[in-house]
Amino acid sequence: MRVMLVSDYFHPSVGGVETHMYNLAENLTERGNKVVVMTCARGGRCGVRYLRGGVKVYHVPRVPVFGGTTMPSVLVLGTLRIFRAIAVRERIELVHSHQTSTLALECLFHAKTMGLRTVYTCHSLHGFADVGSILLNKVLKISCVNADAVVCVSNVSKENMVLRASIPPEKVFVIPNAVHTSVFSPRRKLEAMARDKDLGRGKSIVVVSRLVYRKGIDLLAQILGEACRGDPDVSFTIVGDGPKRELLEGVVRANGIQDRVHLVGNLPHEEVIRVLEKGNVFLNLSLTEAFGMAMLEAASVGLLVVSTSVGGVPEIFPALKASSSGNEGVGMILCKPEAGSILRALGQALRFLPRTSRQIKKQHDLVRVAYNWEDVAARTEKVYQFCDEEVPKDLLYERICKSLTCGAFMGPIYSCLIMFHVLYYHILKALTPRIELAWDSESAVWVGGNRRDTTAACELNEEGRKEGRMHPPLVLHRNPQCRDQILALQDCHREHPISKFWGSCNDVKFTLDACFRKQKDFKRKVNFAKAKAEKERFARRMERQKQEGQEK
Repeated sequence: MRVMLVSDYFHPSVGGVETHMYNLAENLTERGNKVVVMTCARGGRCGVRYLRGGVKVYHVPRVPVFGGTTMPSVLVLGTLRIFRAIAVRERIELVHSHQTSTLALECLFHAKTMGLRTVYTCHSLHGFADVGSILLNKVLKISCVNADAVVCVSNVSKENMVLRASIPPEKVFVIPNAVHTSVFSPRRKLEAMARDKDLGRGKSIVVVSRLVYRKGIDLLAQILGEACRGDPDVSFTIVGDGPKRELLEGVVRANGIQDRVHLVGNLPHEEVIRVLEKGNVFLNLSLTEAFGMAMLEAASVGLLVVSTSVGGVPEIFPALKASSSGNEGVGMILCKPEAGSILRALGQALRFLPRTSRQIKKQHDLVRVAYNWEDVAARTEKVYQFCDEEVPKDLLYERICKSLTCGAFMGPIYSCLIMFHVLYYHILKALTPRIELAWDSESAVWVGGNRRDTTAACELNEEGRKEGRMHPPLVLHRNPQCRDQILALQDCHREHPISKFWGSCNDVKFTLDACFRKQKDFKRKVNFAKAKAEKERFARRMERQKQEGQEK
């Protein structure tokens, strides 16, 4: 299946949604699916990028404004043109939107208008009482009318989603997050503990989180001074950035604990692993959390996890959450989102230190068996099959009838928006026919029952006439295999400065197009072979290191 993952949250930004989308795309590709990612421009990235495994990422020219999301477009029409171009070029069959972001919700709307299958994944929990939550829930209810299925990361998240968006429970599936246990491995931590016996006795507490109110940073500011005064050996390492960083810096200065509390900001994923390996306790203070991928990663490395008991957090280690004996290897210690309860839980965790190698390995094995991306990808594929086989496609009349159930005020407005959106879509189809949108080089055209390979000199339209394509820049040093064809086209343009507009150089251009396609296919095969060899080399290295660790 050809799938498009859509969200404002994607790399180079760091977070749970970004990591989930990246690993899901990689594993869906390994299972034989074609995966494309559509996200906003971020970190100077705008245009097309390729990830490991051949995943293509479209960074569309929209800049995040607040909270990592982009501004809504006028009447939800702003992204339809570029979304349609990408969907047609990549021959997308299903659109999978992630998180409550502007781009994700708008593309659900566009996909339904184009007749594509749609899936929405919710990664967060939200309330019902405050004004912001009420407005967000109304927007989500309207948007999920366009979803054939909804995926939640925990059972608590499913209950929250069904209530917030008025979704039939049979359309909602629970698929938890996962972690790469081969990457987040306690091997280096155990080797360091074997060399230095005092390393495991340290009291290093690690926090990896966005520095925002929802992640409990105000609670962290309350306990920092008290925790450091209560134990002179305690130190904190805080990874992440956000608007609450100034609050933490002020608390650190006021308590004079600059040498014991380190604010390191955002770090690449591989450096986060190094920070986790040096810690002994992982602290999560979220006020609302659908699942918590950072806790899984810390537990896989071997840290003792202390977390507030909110949302879907208790579902992560249900068998170990209530353990009170250090001999059994505590997987997680839960506490209330209150300063006193958090300090008591930290004191309990510090009393369990140092942890033995057996406890750390046991915790890692638990994560490895219960949470892996191969299982997540397989279960997600079943959701895609459910949408394709069990959910009928909605006609325009049925979409309008469903939209009227969104409320006495918003229902008619949403119905009018659907009709205007469909009208604009058909105008786009008339102005820019599908045949004028360049298909991906893996595609093939079927004309009269015959398969036409895209390596041919041109495409054929519905009447069988030749249709030219725009070529890349005619730079000789970048296209050495097509040097003769480029020079021939440039000579033809010089010799026929007027008649070139009436097609006198078309044959030369078609030959150049064919050369460009062959060159692109050759480069793709070479790059794929290099990536495959690098991946195999990395797998062999990890297996060798694993065997060496077991021998020690």
